Amino acid sequence: MVSLIFASLLIIGNSAFSQKIDSLRLDSLVAQLTLQKNDESTVDVYNTLTNDYLEISDYETANEYAVLARELAKEIDYDAGLLEATCDLGYLNLAYYLDYQKSVDFLDEAYEIAKPMNSTDYLIRIYRGYTSTYAALGEYEKALDFNNQAITLARDKNDQQLISDLSAYGGNIYEEIGEKDKAIEMYEEVVRIETESNFENTSKAALVTVAHYYYLTEDADKSLKQYRMALRKFERLKDDRWVAYTHSQMAKIYIEIEDIEQAERHGLKGLEIAEELNLKKEKADNFEVLSKVYTALNDQEKASAYQEKYDELMEGVEVEVVSNVEVPSNEPKEVSAKSSIWSSLINTAIILLLVVTAVVISGFVGSKK
Repeated sequence: MVSLIFASLLIIGNSAFSQKIDSLRLDSLVAQLTLQKNDESTVDVYNTLTNDYLEISDYETANEYAVLARELAKEIDYDAGLLEATCDLGYLNLAYYLDYQKSVDFLDEAYEIAKPMNSTDYLIRIYRGYTSTYAALGEYEKALDFNNQAITLARDKNDQQLISDLSAYGGNIYEEIGEKDKAIEMYEEVVRIETESNFENTSKAALVTVAHYYYLTEDADKSLKQYRMALRKFERLKDDRWVAYTHSQMAKIYIEIEDIEQAERHGLKGLEIAEELNLKKEKADNFEVLSKVYTALNDQEKASAYQEKYDELMEGVEVEVVSNVEVPSNEPKEVSAKSSIWSSLINTAIILLLVVTAVVISGFVGSKK
């Protein structure tokens, strides 16, 4: 399983276990459910509660509300509510349960709802889900195709922050397949966008991508400085998922510069947070890095133990999935229409040529007789 920058955070934004939900607002939402109305407002409340519990990384409760929202939305034919609930279930199975086939099944269903609605925001969200799933399974070509389609839609919206996020992820995929130059090219787009905006409203993914960019361009000091800035921000926001992830990435750099003591400290801290919240992907990130730490320390017993934990967690994750959705073409509709016209003209010309040839041959044969 690849270690992608924000694989588990693609479909919805942030998760912050320690972040508190407004209790009065939560009480108000739950009070609405006591009215027992089987209408659109109840679906909306279920979906809101799903996202609230996602924000505090209570995935089991979030999943329960998403299932209730989806069932009721189907019952009353409420497409907008069904689309939101189905996307959430796609995310939950992708990021928390690591059930990629279920994730793709929900994404396929969401796509069929979003496509006729022409909902650009949801299509981007769905494409990001496919991107993350296929990248996690090592199907990088499909992942890049869906990511590029999402970037195209983001450019149509002129959403620079979204372009930055998607470029970060695309660069990470290129890096996984060994195309370092293409990866750096996409990371440079992230650095450009964030620098031009003076890092205002910079996403979490962009923050760590900038740090990683400096590492790839062999400026470890600048990279670590950027990671420390990101880590402080995530700790201030109490976004423990990103904190756990950032510790694992800092540990990797410290291994590279042979500061194994610091690498061990960050790996253990990241794992502590990931285990407390049962964050499977972040546990895997830190298991993997700690195995390398203890290999460097010649402690084969600990290195093997962490490697076994990593392998056990990843066992059964890399499976082949089946999807009914093909990657949409990036070819503009006008070009497609022109191609269709030219194709029709060429076919007509060929038919006419065959008819004329047949007539000429017929006349020639008749004259011979």
